[in-house]
Amino acid sequence: MLRNSNIRLASSNRIKIGFIIEDWPLPYFYASASVRLRVYDVIRFLKGYDDIIAELYKPWKKYDAVFFQKRDEKAFRTAEKLKSKGTKIILDINANIFDKSLYGLGFFKKFNDSYFENIIKFGNLADYIAVTSPYLKDISEKKFGNKVIFLPENISDLFFIEKKVVPKKRDVVRFIYVGYASKANQLYLIKDTLARLATKYNLEYIMICDRNPHIRIPGIQFKYIPFQYKVIQKQILLGDIFLAPRDMNDHYNLGHSFTKIGLPMSVGIPVIASPIPAYQQSPAILIDTFDTQWDNAIENLINNSYDYRNLSLAGIAFCKKNFSVATTRKKYIDFFSSIL
Repeated sequence: MLRNSNIRLASSNRIKIGFIIEDWPLPYFYASASVRLRVYDVIRFLKGYDDIIAELYKPWKKYDAVFFQKRDEKAFRTAEKLKSKGTKIILDINANIFDKSLYGLGFFKKFNDSYFENIIKFGNLADYIAVTSPYLKDISEKKFGNKVIFLPENISDLFFIEKKVVPKKRDVVRFIYVGYASKANQLYLIKDTLARLATKYNLEYIMICDRNPHIRIPGIQFKYIPFQYKVIQKQILLGDIFLAPRDMNDHYNLGHSFTKIGLPMSVGIPVIASPIPAYQQSPAILIDTFDTQWDNAIENLINNSYDYRNLSLAGIAFCKKNFSVATTRKKYIDFFSSIL
């Protein structure tokens, strides 16, 4: 059993974990979301455990296990070499990259046959495959069997410090979007709902993105705010309701992790979303169509402060229980205990 103690073991007896990231090793606040959540955060919250050394991979060091975010041919050759010396290879998969129907979409130009074949080859080589959602675990197990492990992304404790104050009266209803601008067009799935509501309420949509997504829906004022991870929890609190419609016929969407709705939910923003598998069992209101059910759910949260507050508190409690740093860290510790 790995432990957290004041007595340090000799360096040679400590479990050593290396991470090979998909990007250049940028400072924390400039790194991509996947590098922050799947590597930097993990290294950070494992530092308190004296039996573990977790760090970015250094080729001159020996590791007991190496996580690979990078999955190209060069990374595969590195994995082969390491495995031949007894190192456990863990392939990290944080998106649905198995569905060939995605290859024709412009956003997924890199998903060609050679890319797919390399992923399969890498997955077969790996000792374990770490995934970010139950859906990814299911589809990965069909290809790679029981070596797939679900290791969720964590929600920083900084989010639980903040909490949405339910307004007694709303002059303006503010929706919130947080994510890449390239994916914001999913909001057009409920454009009719939003246009109808705009005839009854003063609506504003706050778009927190890497760049201005230029979404336009009649009757709604859109406000773009550049994403700043240092203060993202305060940025999210500018909104009242988080909407996450998704095209459920796009299998890439099915693989989304809980984090996409977990950040707003963790500060008490109620969430209405399409029924992505990772969102099941959460306090999010899940709607599997794009009709007036969205109208009704949104209007209830606008007009019913009791339901709003209950959903807000339930969301915070759910995120703390299932995705806090302490919960996620234990899953990693248990994983390492079982394989090393």
